[in-house]
Amino acid sequence: MLILSIISLIVGIVCQILALTKLKLGRLETKGFLILVHVMYMLSAIFLIIGLSVYTNYWNSHALFFAINNIRFLGTTSYNYSFYLCWLIALPFMIFSIAYAVYATFMVKTK
Repeated sequence: MLILSIISLIVGIVCQILALTKLKLGRLETKGFLILVHVMYMLSAIFLIIGLSVYTNYWNSHALFFAINNIRFLGTTSYNYSFYLCWLIALPFMIFSIAYAVYATFMVKTK
C-alpha cells in the first residue's frame, strides 16, 4: 500500500506541474489536471491509512506471540501514535481535497 501511496502522490505532483504549465493533454486541460491532482492526493492518503492499519493490526495481533517466545526483531513494534497522527492529518486533507475539487469544477474559469 505504501508503494501505491507513493505512486499516486507522484502522479498528483506531475499533474500539478502540468496544470501549472497550462498544457493540454488529450481532453485534460488545466481544470481537469487540478481535479486529478486532488483525486490523486486523496488516493494517496487512503492508501497510506490502509497500509498503516494493516501494519499496526498485524504487529498488535502478533505481539503476544513475540513476547511469549521472546523473539526480538528490528521493527516488531507498531507505529504507536503515528497511526493516529496519520488519521488526524489525512482526514482533514481529504475533506480539503474534496472541497477544492468541487470548487475547481464549478467555480474556476480557465478560459
